[in-house]
Amino acid sequence: MKPVFVKISERDTIAEREKIEAEEEKIEAEERAIEEFLKMRVEERKVETKQMVVEEIRKDMEIQKNKETEGEIAVVDTDDENLEELYLAWTLREIARIKREREERVYRSWMGQSVF
Repeated sequence: MKPVFVKISERDTIAEREKIEAEEEKIEAEERAIEEFLKMRVEERKVETKQMVVEEIRKDMEIQKNKETEGEIAVVDTDDENLEELYLAWTLREIARIKREREERVYRSWMGQSVF
């Protein structure tokens, strides 16, 4: 190779080259930082999406479970029970409740307290 003369105004100095390289490195570092941030954000969104899906599945399962429970309750068959016996048991409970309330009223009036 033959040496070629370059004017001073056209020459690149070492300082200028280092300055340009430093700027390029700074730009590359910023680009890497942006890429890392974007990757991190994508991963966070994936985790958030998975959590949302899990929550939706959990809600769907609970709704399905409630529907099954309601279906089981609706299917209860009481036709084989004796309605007369059930009515008699209810009347006995009601009579016992009325008697208990009457005794409480008598006791309160005897003690000098108001009923309500």
